Amino acid sequence: MAASERIAADGRAAVEPVAALIALVAVGAALGLYAGALADAAPDRERDLAGTTLDRVERDAAVGGVVDPSRLSVPAPDPYAGATAMLETRRGSWVARSGENAPDAIGRAAGDDIARATVTVRVAPGENARGTLSVAVRR
Repeated sequence: MAASERIAADGRAAVEPVAALIALVAVGAALGLYAGALADAAPDRERDLAGTTLDRVERDAAVGGVVDPSRLSVPAPDPYAGATAMLETRRGSWVARSGENAPDAIGRAAGDDIARATVTVRVAPGENARGTLSVAVRR
């Protein structure tokens, strides 16, 4: 009796080992792709609070693309964070803070989220200078 006749006689089907391995690899690949897509779709736990806060501080303090130190203020990035903004030029520096947990100085405490940008600063009527706008956010 041939092998095909035995299978039919038993009423059960058999799968070739190579076909079973190919099916197993295909299912494993599909699960791997699904897990990867699911991980990429999850929201990031770490937000760039300093970068976002820097953009807001610069937008609020700038008039015509030039930062006015008298308009320097720091919006609270979130209810539990403190933020400090520092504007520095050769002619002077200006600091603004928000929140009880605001850093005293930028870059001195470990764990503070820091962002910097080079800006044009109005230092006197009709006089502008290059400066650095720095923001530190403590979570």
